[in-house]
Amino acid sequence: MVERDLLIFTVLVVIATLALIYVGELRPDAYLAITILTYFIYTSVNYGFRFRVKLKIIDVVLLITFALIVTYRVYEVLK
Repeated sequence: MVERDLLIFTVLVVIATLALIYVGELRPDAYLAITILTYFIYTSVNYGFRFRVKLKIIDVVLLITFALIVTYRVYEVLK
């Protein structure tokens, strides 16, 4: 079951990455932010995946990373 969930998540990330490539996005932080958002949306919809694998440490690290990316982008806009 975890393998199927991982495959679905991988397909979602590939679709998001291809969409960013299609619109011409060049910033690596945009790719990382979209991947993190995809992860949180998917694990929110499919809570069983998060429960079975126990991803609490990964959740915290990804949340901090996402917050840093957003903070940096806001800083760049306000600078």
